[in-house]
Amino acid sequence: MTRRLGRVPLLLLVLGGCYKAPTDAWQPVRVAIHNQLVSPVTVVSDGITYGTFAPGWTTLTFPHGTTALTWTPATRIYSDSTPVPTDLTVQGASFAALTDTVVITNVVSGQAYFTPLLYNLTGVTVDAAIVDNGAARLCVELTATTSFQLAYYFLTPTVDVRVYRSGTSCTGTYVAVGHAALAAYTAGSGLALVNMSTAP
Repeated sequence: MTRRLGRVPLLLLVLGGCYKAPTDAWQPVRVAIHNQLVSPVTVVSDGITYGTFAPGWTTLTFPHGTTALTWTPATRIYSDSTPVPTDLTVQGASFAALTDTVVITNVVSGQAYFTPLLYNLTGVTVDAAIVDNGAARLCVELTATTSFQLAYYFLTPTVDVRVYRSGTSCTGTYVAVGHAALAAYTAGSGLALVNMSTAP
């Protein structure tokens, strides 16, 4: 009995010597996502959709070894349920292993985007257009004293917002809100307040 009992501590000692501390190989990747846009974004990684997240902070957990994701701003919808055209579509972001932060703003790879919030202060119904280099990107009707937020568009030196008479489909005489007003967007979100106070 003395010899057998004497072997138990030795066996435990040997087993204890085989124990390995946990490594990074099994640990998930945790990413804090800061969405500064005014639109929710949908996050996808390795073909898996992780959800659509409102502006603000969200922490997501990805499988070990994940190094990238894509984010896509939610599509704004007209009253007839058709999507509002946009320039800011699916974008990619990479991150380091285990923990990192992804900040989503209106500036992507050095290109700024703006999203105009149009306020019709003219007192009459008007047509409004995003115009770039003289070509109308879209045309919306705004009734008196209403507002409407459009999608995200490239901020270029030749872009402006033009106000036309109602029913003209954004043609003919107009009043322009220049590039400077659009470039004064809120940092991070790209929100530009556009006060249309003069009717054409």
